[in-house]
Amino acid sequence: MAVHPKPLVFNRQFLKWLGSFWGAWNSVELTLSFAIGACLGIPHEQTHILTSGIEFGRKAALLRNLVYQTNMPHKGKIIGLIGKLQNEAKRNAIAHGIIASDEATVTFIEQARGGDYRTTSYQFTLKAFAAHVIMIASIAEQLCIEFQISEDELFRFAAAALRADRKATTSPVPPS
Repeated sequence: MAVHPKPLVFNRQFLKWLGSFWGAWNSVELTLSFAIGACLGIPHEQTHILTSGIEFGRKAALLRNLVYQTNMPHKGKIIGLIGKLQNEAKRNAIAHGIIASDEATVTFIEQARGGDYRTTSYQFTLKAFAAHVIMIASIAEQLCIEFQISEDELFRFAAAALRADRKATTSPVPPS
């Protein structure tokens, strides 16, 4: 009986990096929402209500345009970081695509939404996927630095999502 090598997509290290991708992306989304509220000067609860239904592309465009209107000293860097997320994160392919894998690579196949059927594929080795995830986490961290958002402030912002929902009955556990 032939032994077939395990596809990379089932490798524990790859799965850890895939989970890290989602953690990093969650941080990106939270940071962008926070920054939108900060630029508009609105409370955290209102920011959550405003940004909760906005998909990433529109959220990024909104923030980019709000930043254009500020006199922030590093707004060019912020706009560049947002553009890098939009152009290099491959979030839609990773989130909604088809996964093909062999023992050495994972390929995310993105299918066009609407119009003519088209696909775009992004192939990663384990090392390349880890570097991709690290890039996204680094951008999230850089955005926090540029917007001067502390970890505590980001946590308080996340907790405000529950306060925005008058029906919510639970609260997040504070960090230790």
